[in-house]
Amino acid sequence: MLQELRNLPVGKDQQFYRRLLAKRGYQIVQVNPEDNHVDFHVERDRQRMVLTVTFDPRSGESRKLTASPLWVEQAETHHELNDQEELRAALLVQELETLPTGRDKSFYRSALQNHGYRVTRTALNRQGVLEVEAIKNDQPIVLTVDFDKDTGRSTRVTATPLWWQEQEIDKNRQLSQQE
Repeated sequence: MLQELRNLPVGKDQQFYRRLLAKRGYQIVQVNPEDNHVDFHVERDRQRMVLTVTFDPRSGESRKLTASPLWVEQAETHHELNDQEELRAALLVQELETLPTGRDKSFYRSALQNHGYRVTRTALNRQGVLEVEAIKNDQPIVLTVDFDKDTGRSTRVTATPLWWQEQEIDKNRQLSQQE
């Protein structure tokens, strides 16, 4: 499986990897976006791995991939999900992915709040992609919204659960605000 991940194509955007991993039977259990790369923690056949995809900041396309096993010691330090938590997260993701497209950037923050979410972070990256981190029922979720450059209207809405605790998210936000 590691070889399969290492042989994935480069020159693709982040959504390509999300779709391809799901298509190939991997469950994405955690996504850690950084400045120029994303760590996908995936599981298939009870084996956990980390796919790290490095992106070109200008084009948003991948330029390098690495894959490694997620060792037992590492897995124990991550928040382990039980079936009930996975179901809750999946329902929230499903709820968010039904949000309409064709809207402007300001729509999504208020839509989340109207659905009972507490928004913890909003960011717009260089490619014009809006990322909104929010929490509902102690489950952190990131909503990603793509926009048409000409019209400024949304073209795609996706959601991903964040598998770390609410306190850790708030702590990291406080630390970054202090810097």
